[in-house]
Amino acid sequence: MSNEWSKVGIIADSHCGSCSGLTHPDFQWRVIKGGNKERNKFAKMQELMYSWVKDEAKKVGDLDVLVINGDIIEGSGDINRGFELIDNDQLNQVAIAHRTILSLFPCKNIRVIEGTPYHDGKQESYSKEFARQIQTENWARRDRFRVCGLQFDVRHKVGGGSIPHTAYSGIAKEQMMEKYMTDYYEIEQNANIIIRSHRHKWRYIEGMFPNSCSFVTPCLKGLGEGYAEREGSGVVDVGFIIVYVKNEFEWKVEKHFMPIRFMIPNVEDAIKNE
Repeated sequence: MSNEWSKVGIIADSHCGSCSGLTHPDFQWRVIKGGNKERNKFAKMQELMYSWVKDEAKKVGDLDVLVINGDIIEGSGDINRGFELIDNDQLNQVAIAHRTILSLFPCKNIRVIEGTPYHDGKQESYSKEFARQIQTENWARRDRFRVCGLQFDVRHKVGGGSIPHTAYSGIAKEQMMEKYMTDYYEIEQNANIIIRSHRHKWRYIEGMFPNSCSFVTPCLKGLGEGYAEREGSGVVDVGFIIVYVKNEFEWKVEKHFMPIRFMIPNVEDAIKNE
């Protein structure tokens, strides 16, 4: 892609501080021969995930805008009784996120979106603290901005059905409501690209309205933590999204998805190679 195109990176649901979240090597657990098998599994996952994101981000190159769409840290971990946290202090989790995300996606123009209260904080907003630490004033609960004339609308949470053929209902509703609200309030321009996260599953819709699309982002959290094992079902998509923008009418969405073998590493083989 030539220099005429701006690059907008979108990441979400990194859950830094969780044993299965995106983690800089300085904070990763280590695989230990004869150690706890479950802990070793997460240690290898942390290593593989960070390395894969680093390699993919390097291929993309410098970003003009980085959007971080919520659930940056794991939070208190109450659902799993705090047993699956790298660090149970949320401010330390923010420090992990700061080091991790900026090491992978260095960018001067970063936009931070608030996540769910369970992860982001019920009494305080740790995403706002993260924004303060990285020295950006672009923090919002819902963000609307333009890049080269292309209008983005970004918010973290979105609904959706629990079975495959209804899974697109939430993001489809967001695009329909965007059209309804902009017409009702006589807003000058509909958003061209509507971005939501939270579901940890990629969903993409195009063609409902001219020159527009809407999607639910993949996450940056691996598999296997307790709550998901007990109550979750279906697939999880891990990765990030790049939107290339030339102008309001010329743009392209590019997805970067992690291979499933990186999310479920063969820990026994990893230990042999240590």
